[in-house]
Amino acid sequence: MTPKQLLEREFSDALDRTLLTVLKKDYPLFRTAMLSLLREMQAKARTAFVRREMARRVAELLLGRACMPAEPKATLLLEFKRMTRLGFSSIDRRVHIAAMLGRWVELGEEDSPIVRPFIADTARRIRCLKRGRFKHELMKDIEQAMVRTGMKPG
Repeated sequence: MTPKQLLEREFSDALDRTLLTVLKKDYPLFRTAMLSLLREMQAKARTAFVRREMARRVAELLLGRACMPAEPKATLLLEFKRMTRLGFSSIDRRVHIAAMLGRWVELGEEDSPIVRPFIADTARRIRCLKRGRFKHELMKDIEQAMVRTGMKPG
């Protein structure tokens, strides 16, 4: 195995172990543990690309946890800004996050000014893809998020 593959495997294993230990804990403890793991693993990475991908994976986990109904809106906004600053590794990740945000709006009482524009932007990006099964599946997911947020009638 190459050093990069060894680092990826070590990061995945450490991420899984950390998730198992702090998954049921409060969000601040979860966030602290994940960010300390990220700093530890980024110190071992040689390239900026690998460090950025590690940060994206951790940011996706933090945003997924922040989308739970018990978390306040400020927490979600903080993690969403962090995720958009890091960028999305693929359109599939973008759709997944849009679906999580749609679910957050559906479960919560309040709407957020960032959710609807993000979902609309994601739908626009999907429309630019070539025809095919992948595009069709992504459109189904994004339309479900649009229905959840009230952007499209159910």
